[in-house]
Amino acid sequence: MRIKSILILLFISAVFCGKMVASPTQRVAILPDGIITIKPGMPVKVPSLYLDYFRIMPYGDPIINYDQIYSDEGVTITINGKPGNISFRTLVQETDPLLNLSPMEWQRGFDVQFSLITTNPASKNIDSIQIQFTSPIMVGNEVNDMDVSEAQLIFRTWGYEMSQEVFWHLAQCLEILKINNKITISKGTSTALVKDLCAKMLSKYDLRILNENAFKTLIDTKQICLDDNLDLTVASMQNIKMAYNYSKALNDAIMMNCISYFSNTSLNEQALSNEAKVAYYRATGELTDLSTKSHRVEDTIIAGKRYVAMVAWKSASFMGYTKKLSNSAITYTSDPTFFNYALFLTTPYDLARTNILSFDSSQWRARMMEILGLPPISTNDLFVEFWVKESDIFRPTADSSLSGTGMLQKVDETYLSSLQKYARSSYSDPNIYKQYPFTALGYTWDCSANNVNHFGATEFVLKENRTIYLRRTASTADYIRRLGKR
Repeated sequence: MRIKSILILLFISAVFCGKMVASPTQRVAILPDGIITIKPGMPVKVPSLYLDYFRIMPYGDPIINYDQIYSDEGVTITINGKPGNISFRTLVQETDPLLNLSPMEWQRGFDVQFSLITTNPASKNIDSIQIQFTSPIMVGNEVNDMDVSEAQLIFRTWGYEMSQEVFWHLAQCLEILKINNKITISKGTSTALVKDLCAKMLSKYDLRILNENAFKTLIDTKQICLDDNLDLTVASMQNIKMAYNYSKALNDAIMMNCISYFSNTSLNEQALSNEAKVAYYRATGELTDLSTKSHRVEDTIIAGKRYVAMVAWKSASFMGYTKKLSNSAITYTSDPTFFNYALFLTTPYDLARTNILSFDSSQWRARMMEILGLPPISTNDLFVEFWVKESDIFRPTADSSLSGTGMLQKVDETYLSSLQKYARSSYSDPNIYKQYPFTALGYTWDCSANNVNHFGATEFVLKENRTIYLRRTASTADYIRRLGKR
């Protein structure tokens, strides 16, 4: 059955379908579709719904072998035209994998393929297997999972015939009602109550504008609250808008992330997408050059070495990682492992040339989060300026030099491998507020939709096991006011 969807009445009507991150678990509900006949060498596709609507398959692994069936109820098996004496559960168990279930076209996730494993001794002399589903079968590796319980409640309430989109919509309603203590999910939950409450919500809101990770983040942190009339609170609407904007920024940025697509041995310019090439070369002239000829950089000489002024925006706890020397100088030393707890830096000049001073002071922190590509719930409120030896920093991009004048065709393999790992990890956490829009284009990704090219500030990273000198600290408001005097 189909349920009429009502476009959201909050602030936006477009459905956003962003990339999602990996998860170790995936469930599928196989919908009834008559009798399925499987023969050796003849795979069969079966329509299905993902029960775990928050997540997708792990990256780089389009085939998942399911090793457990939640229920044998509603399954009839015929082998060579005769009733089978083996359970469906046993057929797909990893210890006796007579059937191999492989989701096909996993990016969409609508079909499951059944195939007879002819190498299994139990499959000898089998010409065909007929399977008839009279109710959904739950497949996965977590028993009594809440996603399965929600799916069963949806099927009991609305029947089995529905699209993936409708299933997700109903599941979202249940999640919101559950965290607001409007219903409990159990076999005894009233289907009449669930249908009535969901109908009221569907007449008001459609939260499918949020991708699965954004929605899950809000659910896990209980940021979607309803009042007694099932209306979203003002704070909830702000949370939804914030999650939508940041998840969209992540999705836009990952499409520009060039480093993660390169091999570990060479950096081939042709591997860049056309969009990433344009973005990189367009930004090359904007990237701050740290050479002595640059008018953008403040520098000084310490012990005969050139040091340049760098700045980081941190939380107050950062100062706990600094060390005060006997001569009253304060230093910070980076982690001994390359790219571990990396300290990202930019120049005071880069911050001064942003448009942040055009905003009201009450918006400075929020705008700075956008400029530096940070989650909108960041607690950063302290600017820390450093004197950094020029040779102790690098540009986290295809061209790791400090001049930013071109694209290297090959870089150090260790550097490239570490940069690739960091690029991938930037998007790996299921909580969107623990992800970062890292592009490896040499600058921070400005998350503001009003900045059409999303150029934030030139970024640099402190190398491993390097000691730098603290120059000054200032609160966000004080530092931004000082930028206006530069």
